Amino acid sequence: MQCNIRLLGGLISGHILAKEHSSHLKDGPYQDQLLHLAENLGSRFLPAFETPTGLPYAWINLKVHLQIL
Repeated sequence: MQCNIRLLGGLISGHILAKEHSSHLKDGPYQDQLLHLAENLGSRFLPAFETPTGLPYAWINLKVHLQIL
């Protein structure tokens, strides 16, 4: 899970940097693509936290939104 959280953080950081850079340009080509990817990935992480104990599952299948025990 730690590797996945780092990926999510990387997408959000990339979005912030791209947004900051494109704000200096008049009609920059960046249109929040990284933010949309981060939102998609984050929503696929949510089932990992829906556990009876409150502790997240260590492994989850991001393709089909099912946890792996």
